[in-house]
Amino acid sequence: MTWNYRYGVLDEEQERLGFGAYHTVELNGVFGPNNTDGAPPKSYRTDNAAIVPVTMAYWVRFVRSLDPNAAATAAGAKVAQVNAADTPEWMPWTVDTRQRLVFETGNTRMEEMPQTQQDNCAMLDPMMVAIETPSQESGSVQLARVGDAVTVVEEAEAEGPSLQSGGVAVAAGGQILGLGACLAFALLLA
Repeated sequence: MTWNYRYGVLDEEQERLGFGAYHTVELNGVFGPNNTDGAPPKSYRTDNAAIVPVTMAYWVRFVRSLDPNAAATAAGAKVAQVNAADTPEWMPWTVDTRQRLVFETGNTRMEEMPQTQQDNCAMLDPMMVAIETPSQESGSVQLARVGDAVTVVEEAEAEGPSLQSGGVAVAAGGQILGLGACLAFALLLA
């Protein structure tokens, strides 16, 4: 399965400077504003503080169970404290539905990818063969579920970022459905 998202958490100061929800700003939600390099937007301690446990909940659930929608009890005490209404089911991305989760403070929800963005991404399709072909020097990691745990498959066992044998890959920069750089981050499950 594949999950796709758009991070739309806006900070007034960053908006004024013309940055919007810039690349990697979601790391302040994933790890919390006290656990990232640099200076997080000030709103992550005030107006946008509520998005931090929501973002963490999805990532912790995925890391622990390979499912961002796993039961809160399986994901840990802090995740269990997140209101279920604030974490709607993150539906898998498919070619048919083209839906993604939108992270917004107080309004996290599913949305359909706009047709104009789909059209823009489609122009990258001819380049995808070259982009998706892993080089021998790539730093990909293959994960596998073993019982209740997730483990790294040894390099000797893995052939690049293959998703054979029920493995899991995390792709940043997009290698999914030929959409290239239009997918900022995707989680792939075989």
